[in-house]
Amino acid sequence: MLSETYINNKSLWANYSARLIDDSFDNLDMHPPIKAYTSNDLRGHDGVQIFLNNPRVNKRQVILTFAITCNSRKELRAKKQALEAELSKGLILLKVVPNRTTYKLILDEESTFTLSSSLSSCTLTVRFTEPNPKDRIKL
Repeated sequence: MLSETYINNKSLWANYSARLIDDSFDNLDMHPPIKAYTSNDLRGHDGVQIFLNNPRVNKRQVILTFAITCNSRKELRAKKQALEAELSKGLILLKVVPNRTTYKLILDEESTFTLSSSLSSCTLTVRFTEPNPKDRIKL
Protein backbone atom coordinates (compact mmCIF):
# COMPACT_ATOMS: atom_id res chain seq x y z
CA MET A 1 0.00 0.00 0.00
CA LEU A 2 3.03 2.30 0.23
CA SER A 3 3.08 3.03 -3.48
CA GLU A 4 -0.69 3.23 -3.98
CA THR A 5 -1.38 6.77 -2.77
CA TYR A 6 -0.74 9.83 -4.93
CA ILE A 7 -0.96 13.59 -4.40
CA ASN A 8 -1.44 15.51 -7.64
CA ASN A 9 -0.26 12.41 -9.55
CA LYS A 10 2.96 12.17 -7.53
CA SER A 11 3.57 9.01 -5.54
CA LEU A 12 3.38 9.81 -1.85
CA TRP A 13 6.01 7.18 -1.07
CA ALA A 14 8.41 7.70 -3.99
CA ASN A 15 8.45 11.51 -3.80
CA TYR A 16 8.05 12.21 -0.09
CA SER A 17 8.85 8.90 1.69
CA ALA A 18 5.39 9.29 3.23
CA ARG A 19 2.30 7.20 3.76
CA LEU A 20 -1.15 7.70 5.24
CA ILE A 21 -1.53 6.25 8.74
CA ASP A 22 -3.89 5.95 11.70
CA ASP A 23 -7.50 6.81 10.90
CA SER A 24 -6.76 8.53 7.60
CA PHE A 25 -8.40 5.87 5.44
CA ASP A 26 -11.45 5.75 7.73
CA ASN A 27 -11.67 9.55 7.66
CA LEU A 28 -11.68 9.51 3.86
CA ASP A 29 -14.45 6.88 3.80
CA MET A 30 -16.77 8.63 6.26
CA HIS A 31 -20.14 9.65 4.86
CA PRO A 32 -20.41 13.41 4.33
CA PRO A 33 -22.90 15.42 6.40
CA ILE A 34 -26.30 16.29 4.96
CA LYS A 35 -27.22 19.95 4.45
CA ALA A 36 -30.02 21.30 6.61
CA TYR A 37 -33.48 20.56 5.23
CA THR A 38 -35.62 23.42 3.99
CA SER A 39 -38.45 24.29 6.35
CA ASN A 40 -41.48 26.53 6.41
CA ASP A 41 -42.49 28.03 9.75
CA LEU A 42 -45.56 30.04 8.78
CA ARG A 43 -47.51 31.62 11.60
CA GLY A 44 -50.78 30.50 10.00
CA HIS A 45 -49.86 26.78 10.37
CA ASP A 46 -49.29 24.59 13.42
CA GLY A 47 -45.75 23.33 13.83
CA VAL A 48 -43.12 23.48 11.13
CA GLN A 49 -43.32 22.07 7.64
CA ILE A 50 -40.07 20.31 6.67
CA PHE A 51 -39.30 19.44 3.07
CA LEU A 52 -37.44 16.13 3.04
CA ASN A 53 -37.24 15.64 -0.71
CA ASN A 54 -33.93 16.01 -2.53
CA PRO A 55 -31.41 15.86 0.36
CA ARG A 56 -27.95 17.23 -0.47
CA VAL A 57 -24.51 16.58 1.01
CA ASN A 58 -22.50 19.37 2.59
CA LYS A 59 -18.77 20.06 2.52
CA ARG A 60 -16.77 18.15 5.10
CA GLN A 61 -13.58 18.33 7.09
CA VAL A 62 -11.05 15.52 6.69
CA ILE A 63 -8.06 15.02 8.97
CA LEU A 64 -5.19 13.05 7.46
CA THR A 65 -2.01 11.87 9.16
CA PHE A 66 1.11 11.33 7.08
CA ALA A 67 4.11 9.35 8.33
CA ILE A 68 7.43 10.32 6.77
CA THR A 69 10.33 7.89 7.17
CA CYS A 70 13.84 8.71 5.94
CA ASN A 71 17.44 7.62 6.45
CA SER A 72 18.69 10.90 7.92
CA ARG A 73 17.47 14.06 9.62
CA LYS A 74 18.55 16.11 6.58
CA GLU A 75 16.55 13.93 4.19
CA LEU A 76 13.56 14.04 6.57
CA ARG A 77 13.58 17.82 6.62
CA ALA A 78 13.77 18.04 2.82
CA LYS A 79 10.93 15.52 2.30
CA LYS A 80 8.75 17.20 4.93
CA GLN A 81 9.22 20.63 3.36
CA ALA A 82 8.46 19.24 -0.10
CA LEU A 83 5.27 17.56 1.15
CA GLU A 84 4.15 20.73 2.97
CA ALA A 85 4.74 22.75 -0.20
CA GLU A 86 2.68 20.31 -2.27
CA LEU A 87 -0.18 20.30 0.24
CA SER A 88 -0.22 24.11 0.30
CA LYS A 89 -0.71 24.51 -3.47
CA GLY A 90 -4.50 24.79 -3.29
CA LEU A 91 -6.57 21.97 -4.77
CA ILE A 92 -5.10 18.58 -3.92
CA LEU A 93 -6.04 15.49 -5.91
CA LEU A 94 -5.52 12.64 -3.45
CA LYS A 95 -5.64 9.36 -5.35
CA VAL A 96 -6.05 6.38 -3.02
CA VAL A 97 -5.90 3.19 -5.10
CA PRO A 98 -7.15 0.83 -2.33
CA ASN A 99 -10.27 3.03 -1.98
CA ARG A 100 -10.56 3.22 -5.78
CA THR A 101 -11.17 6.96 -5.46
CA THR A 102 -9.50 10.31 -6.10
CA TYR A 103 -10.56 12.92 -3.56
CA LYS A 104 -10.52 16.67 -4.28
CA LEU A 105 -9.27 18.39 -1.13
CA ILE A 106 -8.26 21.90 -0.12
CA LEU A 107 -5.91 22.62 2.76
CA ASP A 108 -8.12 24.07 5.48
CA GLU A 109 -7.48 27.78 5.96
CA GLU A 110 -7.11 27.31 9.71
CA SER A 111 -5.02 24.18 9.37
CA THR A 112 -1.62 23.86 10.97
CA PHE A 113 0.96 21.22 10.32
CA THR A 114 1.13 19.31 13.59
CA LEU A 115 4.49 17.61 13.81
CA SER A 116 5.70 14.76 15.94
CA SER A 117 9.20 13.67 15.08
CA SER A 118 12.30 11.68 15.91
CA LEU A 119 15.70 11.76 14.22
CA SER A 120 14.63 10.21 10.93
CA SER A 121 10.84 9.98 10.99
CA CYS A 122 7.86 12.18 11.74
CA THR A 123 4.10 12.31 11.53
CA LEU A 124 2.27 15.24 10.00
CA THR A 125 -1.41 15.77 10.82
CA VAL A 126 -3.26 18.05 8.44
CA ARG A 127 -6.89 19.19 8.15
CA PHE A 128 -8.51 19.51 4.73
CA THR A 129 -11.90 20.59 3.41
CA GLU A 130 -13.62 18.47 0.78
CA PRO A 131 -15.84 21.14 -0.85
CA ASN A 132 -18.11 18.70 -2.69
CA PRO A 133 -17.98 15.06 -1.60
CA LYS A 134 -20.07 14.08 -4.64
CA ASP A 135 -17.33 15.40 -6.93
CA ARG A 136 -14.89 12.51 -6.61
CA ILE A 137 -13.20 10.56 -9.35
CA LYS A 138 -13.86 6.81 -9.21
CA LEU A 139 -11.00 4.62 -10.42
